[in-house]
Amino acid sequence: MKIDLKDFISKHEVALVGRKDGTDLKNRIFSDYGNYIDLEKANDSIEIVVPHHVEGINNSFWAGLLEEAILRNGKVGFHNIYKVTARKRIMDNFSKEVDEIIRDASQEAILKAMGG
Repeated sequence: MKIDLKDFISKHEVALVGRKDGTDLKNRIFSDYGNYIDLEKANDSIEIVVPHHVEGINNSFWAGLLEEAILRNGKVGFHNIYKVTARKRIMDNFSKEVDEIIRDASQEAILKAMGG
């Protein structure tokens, strides 16, 4: 299955930033295609295509958009199911972004467990 973000963002958006905007985009995708669990049950692979006019995406945006799928599947499982297609500059950082999302979630869980 292919989810082309050009169907959900303006052609004038060249940078995708912020957790809230990533979450908003995720919710628009869910409204058209169903949630990640439903998508994963119905499809062996899910390709997310970032339009070429998008020049950059920050970690917070990725977290809002994909954190749920990353944390539920783990890094290897996520990469086995989800394929992201984007400009080279975005793809060069994507694996590090996934690692950072996992690390941040782990730190939050530790702090929560310690009562923080």
